[in-house]
Amino acid sequence: MKKNIIKAVGVVGLAFSLIACGMNEDNFAPNQMKVAEEVARGDASGTYGKTSLRDFNEELDAFALRKLIRSGNIKFETKDVVQTEIRIKKAVRKLGGFISFEQQTKNEWSVRNDLEIRMPGSLFEAVLDSICSGDYNIQEKNIKVKDVTDQYVDTEARIATRKMVEQKYIEHLAKAKDIEDVLKIESKIGQIREEIESAEKRLRKLKDQVSLSTLHVEFYQQIEKPKLEKRNRFEKAAVNGWKGLETFLVIITNIWPMILIGFGVLFGLKRYFKNK
Repeated sequence: MKKNIIKAVGVVGLAFSLIACGMNEDNFAPNQMKVAEEVARGDASGTYGKTSLRDFNEELDAFALRKLIRSGNIKFETKDVVQTEIRIKKAVRKLGGFISFEQQTKNEWSVRNDLEIRMPGSLFEAVLDSICSGDYNIQEKNIKVKDVTDQYVDTEARIATRKMVEQKYIEHLAKAKDIEDVLKIESKIGQIREEIESAEKRLRKLKDQVSLSTLHVEFYQQIEKPKLEKRNRFEKAAVNGWKGLETFLVIITNIWPMILIGFGVLFGLKRYFKNK
């Protein structure tokens, strides 16, 4: 009896520990939640038949070993872009993350900030909740969790296999005596080495994405333009009249040579008809 109680307490403690590390009901399968409740009550039968504490622990261990890439995008409007930036950066540093990219753009309508935040996978939800808890008008929120366990394991296995093949060729190269055989073996070793380096590059990228989650945050503040006071009808008429006068003077200035020639022609015609 005492041992069963200790096991049940241990299971409940393990379940809560995993939840605290970032597991929610979406990541923790419903059947596993039900099994946890049944095992905690000492009833591992029911829908799952003879599910035992050992089977349940094995499922938890298998889930913990999954390679998950967490990423997300958030876009929202804020009333003060400067204070929002300070608040986000402070929260990220406090939770153990860092800013990997930052950009600010400004035009006559708005000020916009773009941040790329990297943090350990276990802190992804904590950082997300901290950012979303502000008094913001959230317009877009996309969260994605991608399981790359198979790709991760396959890449590791491919690297190990190709390294074994490479070692075999190196051993054959040491024994080769014919120049033609040496050249063929060296060419093959070079090809295998390229495959290994390419696979190792993919594996490093996967490790980086799994170990550090990525969250893109975009926030902006609208810029209010000063409102112009409405003019009364007399002021408006005076302004329009002045503009009209300016336009007339500009036209006269542009065509003054034509006006001068016109006056000259009229004066000449007048004298001609008078003398005649």
